[in-house]
Amino acid sequence: MKEEDLQFIDHEMSFLLELRPELKDKELILPLQRFFPDTYRGTEEDARIVIDRVTELCDVVPGSFKLEFEDEGLRPLQGLDNWESSGRSSAGLYEHDLYPTITISRDMFRNFSELVSTTAHELSHLIYYRYSEMDCSLARMASIHKSGLADEAPDFEEISHEERIHREELLTDILTIMNGFGIFLGNSSFHFSQWSGAGKMGWQTGSLGYLPTIGAAYVLAKLEYKGEEKLPDWVKYMSSAMKSDFKKTWRWVHYVSKAR
Repeated sequence: MKEEDLQFIDHEMSFLLELRPELKDKELILPLQRFFPDTYRGTEEDARIVIDRVTELCDVVPGSFKLEFEDEGLRPLQGLDNWESSGRSSAGLYEHDLYPTITISRDMFRNFSELVSTTAHELSHLIYYRYSEMDCSLARMASIHKSGLADEAPDFEEISHEERIHREELLTDILTIMNGFGIFLGNSSFHFSQWSGAGKMGWQTGSLGYLPTIGAAYVLAKLEYKGEEKLPDWVKYMSSAMKSDFKKTWRWVHYVSKAR
């Protein structure tokens, strides 16, 4: 990772901790029975139980959003701007309107881990909208260039709609990890669809993402590092790609800590 990437993540984590100081002590969620005690068979009923559990773990009030399922992968809705077709359908959709709505593709029922990741990410959008003053936060978020922190922040009006959405998706990724779902998100390796508008945004799973696996690993390492070089036991729950990146970032966090 480049120095400006590390600066960006550090800056965004500090910003989120200002909004929600309790994130610092969030427990890491693992694919264990004590977190998800119910048997998962991939049915809609099972999916609803998992979504309810993720909602509880995210400290979101039950019933504070409308939940819908889509039979096929989600497609862009009429009236959305900036759609760039990727030939694939989306896994989840968050709509911020008078009453927030989260829509999940039934395709996600086949994979427990991706269902958890999908739900946690969409709930992070809800959390961000609920726990921040959106216009002010977007103006501040948009003042950061894609390549890193800007020396002089541009005016909010000068930032494009696409750039604001890009910044929010990055921030939502980081918030999902800080909410305890770093292993699930890192293992699923998200790729977000390039469409948004009118308070709606969609995404899909894939091999790339706004926050790459090594970025997710760095956020998780910063959160969980307690001063010891030895890797935590829970790395066994990571995919091989996530584990490889996590080892690199863990060593870096340890080195920086000891160098101070």
